Amino acid sequence: MKCIKHLTRSHSEEKKSALLNDLGLDGYGFFWRLCEIVAEQNGYQPVKQWRKQLGISRKKLRLYLCTLAEQGLIDFEQSGDDLAIEVPGLVVLDTDNRCDSAQWAALRDAVFLRDNYTCSYCESAGGRLECDHRIPVSRGGSDSLDNLTTSCFACNRAKRAKTDEEFITFRNRIEVVN
Repeated sequence: MKCIKHLTRSHSEEKKSALLNDLGLDGYGFFWRLCEIVAEQNGYQPVKQWRKQLGISRKKLRLYLCTLAEQGLIDFEQSGDDLAIEVPGLVVLDTDNRCDSAQWAALRDAVFLRDNYTCSYCESAGGRLECDHRIPVSRGGSDSLDNLTTSCFACNRAKRAKTDEEFITFRNRIEVVN
């Protein structure tokens, strides 16, 4: 099973509002269906296959693709009768490759041992520790050892869905203010 998450920021929300205004609900729905299809396949596909999967005419496909590209929501390239489409910010999560609970427990123990049972963010030792994803799973991070670090409960809750770099920058700004 694959899940998709399109990372959004305030500037891209304006793009989606413009998409809704320009193409209506059909165009908005087209964009999200397109994201689902792009998540499942890579590279060039025949235009006929894209049209069949999207249930759309050639003329409407061209109109929607050009509008989405103009708004910066997609990139596409056509070569003869083949078409390649990319969606910037689209993260494909392969939920079949996540750790089960026994694997997670072993990984967590290995991370705690590697990090000497010390929070990577505030350097507190012991206490309530958690295994944190440096790049959150929601943003494409994996369960690999190099993406995991030890975090105390307080730091992990404050970090939320930030990358470790974003969290450190965020924490440093708060310390300067205080």
